[in-house]
Amino acid sequence: MKTNIKKINMYVFGIVALLHLWRALSGAELVIGTLSIPPWGSVVGFLVAGCLSYLNYKS
Repeated sequence: MKTNIKKINMYVFGIVALLHLWRALSGAELVIGTLSIPPWGSVVGFLVAGCLSYLNYKS
């Protein structure tokens, strides 16, 4: 059961990382309410989600 959860986590974090990378490279605008999230925020999100996906893969 744990291996299935780790695989699911790996894929979810991997998809999130790719979406963050796409947003950072395309420069797509992200506005939540009145708050505008800068593109470098997606670079941080890409690194964090990518690391989490990799760590789930290695464990």
